[in-house]
Amino acid sequence: MYCALCQNDLAGCTCQDLRERLAGLGDVGSPVAPRWCKACDSHYALCTCPEPEWMLRVDGKLQALPCE
Repeated sequence: MYCALCQNDLAGCTCQDLRERLAGLGDVGSPVAPRWCKACDSHYALCTCPEPEWMLRVDGKLQALPCE
């Protein structure tokens, strides 16, 4: 994934508001439900946890991933 503002990969994004913008993807009324790490409270593209706790961010809240 790339940042539309600085044109860098998300891991190399230089924008100070990146985390807020990514969190907004799963806010109330958004049709997007991004994968989110509960352990570090980060979008999956920014998570560096050795054992991430994946959830979905839906309507501003974390929900369990659907069964695979």
